[in-house]
Amino acid sequence: MAPLDIIWKRRVSHHHNEHTNTLVSVSRVYVAAAGKVLRVDCWTGEVIKSNNLNGTGYHEVRLAASEDASLLVAGTHGYVVDPDAISLGTKWSVSLPGTSYYVTSVICVNGSAYAGSYGRVFRLDPANGKIVHTNSLSGYGSHEVRLGVTHDVSTLLVGINGHALGMDINTLKINWQNDMPDSGYDTISVLGGSQVGYAACRGRVYRIDEHTGSTLNQNDLFGTGSHEVRMTLDSGGTQLYVGTNGYGIGLRPENLETIYSVSLPGSGYSVTDVTAGLQTAYYANSGCVSQLDNGTGNVVASNPLPGLGMHVPRLSTDLQGTESLFIGLTGRVIALGLTDHPSAVSRTDSVGSARTLVDQSGAREGGAREGEYEPAGILFSDKRIGDSNDCFRSSEGVSINVAK
Repeated sequence: MAPLDIIWKRRVSHHHNEHTNTLVSVSRVYVAAAGKVLRVDCWTGEVIKSNNLNGTGYHEVRLAASEDASLLVAGTHGYVVDPDAISLGTKWSVSLPGTSYYVTSVICVNGSAYAGSYGRVFRLDPANGKIVHTNSLSGYGSHEVRLGVTHDVSTLLVGINGHALGMDINTLKINWQNDMPDSGYDTISVLGGSQVGYAACRGRVYRIDEHTGSTLNQNDLFGTGSHEVRMTLDSGGTQLYVGTNGYGIGLRPENLETIYSVSLPGSGYSVTDVTAGLQTAYYANSGCVSQLDNGTGNVVASNPLPGLGMHVPRLSTDLQGTESLFIGLTGRVIALGLTDHPSAVSRTDSVGSARTLVDQSGAREGGAREGEYEPAGILFSDKRIGDSNDCFRSSEGVSINVAK
């Protein structure tokens, strides 16, 4: 099996127009769509547990987990819900006041859960969901809020409508604001670094001093247009990966110097998601996923995900990015292999019986029912260790701009 070949896919919702988000937390894979959260087996896609988040509607669900994987939170439609990380049973659910049932971002850090929605930021007690602090972001409007945190866990980064803010992680007091000159008023992505924050909007990336909020560096991502920008850092903090408008871009995090800028194959011009792997990056947009070389930006592997639509895939990997890439797309969760595997192997479960995954993709008109497995027509080798829920093994330039 070659890199980025489909291992399995499973339909989790028939609400095709709702975003389907994925999260890998240590050894557990979660998928969320249309008002529900599911935990799936990373080797087969089998649904292990599910939670319909009763009373919150059928809307986009965003997920976050604590570093030790003990806390899982879901943000949706002006609510924050705490499903148990293993059973997915609801421990608490809270409606965020003044959010008008809006898209809700969440983050877990420093023993607390944080949420942002409709121009407001909340800090919640993870034990019971009680709102500890609120900041209504007066003067910034009622817009989507995105959250991040610096590496020293002292500054909560907030992106809203063309502004980046730095808040005290405990009190939510605003310590600084950066109006991101030339960025206009739009959705802001934020990301924490070492003593700095990164903010991005409308085709521009800014490196911001964590303590003062001053702009240290700016990159206007020449030739990529003025569109939403998404970012992630590699595990060592040595490269900043950026996705925007069908382009995959590598930047030096210390000065935002461009390492590569590549038009992604077959992708078109649309929102581009990105996640970091092991010394590589994965980009996705318009239903296509690509892996780029860390130094040159050359395309290492690509999968157009045929028959799955031209929507924005949402990407996640395990911490090392060495086993599988999980994709949320139009009500499905899909697993892609990240390394070369033998072409004829089988999956062996805990009692030693081998299961052959047979291609049945055309067996039923209209595709699989909700929650049903959709085989990919390949065989996959089980390499798990420990208990049956531990899916991952532990382990410790030149600018290119290719015309579309």
